[in-house]
Amino acid sequence: KFALSPDPDQWGTVNSLNHAEPDDAIHNPDPNRDRKYDKGGSVFTARGMANVGCLAFLCLGIVALL
Repeated sequence: KFALSPDPDQWGTVNSLNHAEPDDAIHNPDPNRDRKYDKGGSVFTARGMANVGCLAFLCLGIVALL
């Protein structure tokens, strides 16, 4: 029924938390390196307001259908 065994140990891959993969540096953030990009900023951005507007529009549309 399934293509893979339910047991991950039988998949033929290393499932250890201590196993380092070549792309681990991409997924492990460095606070010292990323500090200059994470500073500042506002919670109220144009993209955020557009998202809220879209949600409001969708909610109004759903209410109008009722």
